Amino acid sequence: MLTQFKMDCRLHKADFLVYLLGELGGFLLGVLLLILIMRTDKEADSWFCLGTMMALVATTILVLFIGGFGCSGEFQLAIAMGRTRGAFMGSYALRLLLQIGVSYLLALALYRVELAVYPLFFPAAGNETPFQFLTDTRILIPAGLGLLILAMFLGAVYGRYGKKGMWVFYVFWLFGCLVLPRLTQDEFGSSILNKAALGIRTLYLAVAPGVWVVLGMLTAAAMTATIIALGKKQMVRL
Repeated sequence: MLTQFKMDCRLHKADFLVYLLGELGGFLLGVLLLILIMRTDKEADSWFCLGTMMALVATTILVLFIGGFGCSGEFQLAIAMGRTRGAFMGSYALRLLLQIGVSYLLALALYRVELAVYPLFFPAAGNETPFQFLTDTRILIPAGLGLLILAMFLGAVYGRYGKKGMWVFYVFWLFGCLVLPRLTQDEFGSSILNKAALGIRTLYLAVAPGVWVVLGMLTAAAMTATIIALGKKQMVRL
C-alpha cells in the first residue's frame, strides 16, 4: 500500500497546490479584513490573527469538499483500474491526512508571520486571542483525525447514496452555521435556534470532560465503521 500511496501522491500533487493556494487565499483575506478593521475602528485597542483563522477555515472547507466528495470519483476510477477497495481507501486516507498535515504546517508558519508583523503595524494594540491550540498536540491530533474521518464519512455517504447523501453534509453545515455561533452568547432569546444553542451549552457544561472524550472516541469509531461498510457496498459505475 505504501508504494501505491507514493504513486498517488505524485499523481495528485496538484491537489496539494490547490489546498495551499486556498489556504493562502483565506489568509490574505483575513489579513486584509483585519487591517480594514484596525484602520477604520478608532477605538480598536487589540488585534487577533484573523488571517490564520481564515486560513484554517479555508483548509477545513477544502478538505470536506475536495477530500470528502472527491473521494467518490477517485474510487470509481481506482476500482475500474483493478485496485481493491481496501487498498484504495487506505491510500486515500493517508494522502488526505498528509494534506491536512502540510496545511497545518503552513498555518503555523502564517501564524508566526502575523505575530511578528502586527506589532510593527499596530504598536499600541495587543494580541487579544493567542492561538495556543496550534501547538497543543492534545488538540491538534484529535482535530486532524476528526477532520479526516468526517471528510471520509461524507465521501462514503455521497459515494453510496449519491445526491441524497448531500443532505448529510447539508445538515452538518446548517448546524454549524446557525447553532454553533450562538453558543458564546451571554443571553439567549426565545427562538428555536437560541433554545437549541442553550440546550447544547447546558449539556456540554453539565457533562464531565472525560465523558466527552469517550463519546468522541465512540463517535469516531462508529463513523470509521460506517466508512468501511459503505465502501464495501458502494457500486462501481463503469
